[in-house]
Amino acid sequence: MSTLSISSTMTRQLLAILTRNCSTSAKPLAKPSKYVPKKAKYVNEINDYLQSSPFRKSADSIPSTFKNCNSCPPETLICIDSTTADTIADRIASSASYITSSIDRTPVLEMSPGPGLVSSELLKRGVYNLRLYEPNPVLNSSLQDLAKENKLRVNVFPHDLNSLAKLIYVDQVSKSDNMGTIMHGIKRLEPPEITSVVVGACPNPIFVHLLPYMTANNQGFPQYGLTEYFLIVHPYNYLRMNAEPGKHYYRYRYHSVATQIFYNIELLEKLDRKSFLPWEKPYQAKQRDKQIKLFTHDEEYLYLLRLTPKRPSYELSPLEKQQLWYFLRYNLFARKAEVFTLFKKWIPECVSRLEQFGIDEKTCIGELSPDMLLRLFLAFIKWPEFPYCSFNSSMEMSFLKSNFNFIESASEKEQPVPVGL
Repeated sequence: MSTLSISSTMTRQLLAILTRNCSTSAKPLAKPSKYVPKKAKYVNEINDYLQSSPFRKSADSIPSTFKNCNSCPPETLICIDSTTADTIADRIASSASYITSSIDRTPVLEMSPGPGLVSSELLKRGVYNLRLYEPNPVLNSSLQDLAKENKLRVNVFPHDLNSLAKLIYVDQVSKSDNMGTIMHGIKRLEPPEITSVVVGACPNPIFVHLLPYMTANNQGFPQYGLTEYFLIVHPYNYLRMNAEPGKHYYRYRYHSVATQIFYNIELLEKLDRKSFLPWEKPYQAKQRDKQIKLFTHDEEYLYLLRLTPKRPSYELSPLEKQQLWYFLRYNLFARKAEVFTLFKKWIPECVSRLEQFGIDEKTCIGELSPDMLLRLFLAFIKWPEFPYCSFNSSMEMSFLKSNFNFIESASEKEQPVPVGL
């Protein structure tokens, strides 16, 4: 068979197949729908929400970086709903009435105020000393108008308080004084008087974890006096902070224990999540996800919390607070460890003393409440063997390992090495 005949045969077969598949009654192909990128879709939804909400301002006043829908918690949130801002300011002013006193003029530091909706409501309620810390240049310039309208009552700064951990780290490395710049002009008051009030949304857990660390090591805000916080957080961050042995035990860590020892935590209000930008996608649970109940708890809300300093935050000496921090971090590393076993490492003859607290040989350290751990620590540092046990040397070595880069500079200045996070 020739090459020409083979080609003709193949051509006839292809025509037959095409004829069978193409029916004369076939419907015409539908026109392809216009593809809309996901980001543009979210931007349109947010713009529609802005126009229909009580905010009623041009959507162009909000930077495009906030018009998004993140799959993980953003570093910064801004309030874009005037009704929600009114609720926040009302709850803050009623809980801390001293910020509206014309005599004391307690400074109120607002983190990432955004378009200034909460700021305006706080001014309406009589706040005399409002300091706005907005790192976004577009929003910062718009807040300058608010400062001009309220001279001597409002000051605007370009610092990012949500990244306070980075500022503290930079101060340690470069020997700068960012915190001094932030707190410039604020008069320190002796405890239990409140020196300043911090207000703002902190969706990322880093700032929440930083609070007990700053108190224990006298860094950040506690370095300049007692600070009261009104924070807007995710519900699961609130559950982490309030974790107890019999409640959310999976998140019962030294951070949560230290926070409860140093601060009273009060839930003031539940706020609509859509009132803050950027939005977030629903939590996507993975197979065998142990934290699904934690991350899906009240997904549609944010919590407004009030954190007030407790006595241990200012009555313990600086050294005792560092010792408490290490005591909690070391002992709660393995929550199922027996209390007897942990304390015998430091002081072998301690069984009878521990039994006075109702602790037996089967009691695990993770079964003790924050109040019990504080009582145990205060008794532990007063035992006659404590100054000679290996606890303090172990604490110093742990701090040196976590801050190896600061050993040389600390020895030059003859200052203690800062405690690691």
